Amino acid sequence: MQKLSFTILTAVLVASAGLLPVKAAGPGFPKQEKYFNSLDGDKDGKLSIAEINPRAEKRLFKLDQNADSNVSREEIETWLLKGVERRRESMLADYDANRDGAITREELTNFLAVELGKADKDGDGGLSLDESRAYRFVRADQAGKPAEEDEED
Repeated sequence: MQKLSFTILTAVLVASAGLLPVKAAGPGFPKQEKYFNSLDGDKDGKLSIAEINPRAEKRLFKLDQNADSNVSREEIETWLLKGVERRRESMLADYDANRDGAITREELTNFLAVELGKADKDGDGGLSLDESRAYRFVRADQAGKPAEEDEED
């Protein structure tokens, strides 16, 4: 169990450094206007507990694997580890060009050069703030899927 806890601690530390997008299964208030409006049932421009709670419960209790209406520490750890595993595989798929299970500086640089080329809409070899804001990295395996914060569970 100590190794498992160290893995979770490592994931949390990496996530807190902004390197790993780990989202809690809790409420997560919407940032996108479209999604905000879809939750705002009475269309008063404000979200109430009654409007937010059903989605929050649905997201949190997806973790309740034994269906006992409680989300235990173990169920949370299982969910976190699955997220870490998915992120690891995603990083390797994106950056590890030769598929040897390790990412070199050269592979990272090559990946960034390709992505910068995609984002550089005016083709001047640099990335403006507007181009950076407009660019959204999309993996081939996730093309067409909405961002997590836009998902309607």
